[in-house]
Amino acid sequence: MERIKLYGKYERYWHWSQFGAIATLTITGFEIHSTYEFFGYERAVNIHNIAGWGYAVLLIFTYFWMFFSGMYKQFLPTRERFMEQLHYYTIGIMRNEPHPVHKTPDNKLNPIQRLTYFGLMWVLLPLQVLTGLMYLYIKVVKELFGIQSVEWIALSHTLMAFMVIAFLIVHLYMITTGKTLTTYLEGMITGKEKTEINSI
Repeated sequence: MERIKLYGKYERYWHWSQFGAIATLTITGFEIHSTYEFFGYERAVNIHNIAGWGYAVLLIFTYFWMFFSGMYKQFLPTRERFMEQLHYYTIGIMRNEPHPVHKTPDNKLNPIQRLTYFGLMWVLLPLQVLTGLMYLYIKVVKELFGIQSVEWIALSHTLMAFMVIAFLIVHLYMITTGKTLTTYLEGMITGKEKTEINSI
């Protein structure tokens, strides 16, 4: 095992900013749907809209960073060791078996993570932002596209929000599956993580 630098400053900034935005959008989103009252409806809507715009800008900057740095390659799905990784997540992790894929600076995600993050980054989150903007500027959308009912936009936005929340719950659990409960968390704070070397 060796402690190596895996995550750069922007990766960590992006991760924690994204977490902050999603947490804010989730809290205010539930209040907008009258689950509870904390900020008050009008203030919750305003905070939700600001956080949504902030998240949209963050995504745009992150896409530019991914393409210009070449980081997007790490999010491309692969079949290599997919079944080994599936076995590990369904059986091996319970038996304390060794992880089949070890992180390196050029390969931080295992095959299942690659597939998951590909769907999240390139499909779910852009659609989530798009439906949010459509609902925010619904009058313009109606005039441009002649849409009469906006219910499908609201339902789609809410459904995808629950999908993001489901991902976050699983993500929080997976953080605890390292060598210690805080191994992966420390990596995203300091940028360095203990990992096996000379293997992939």
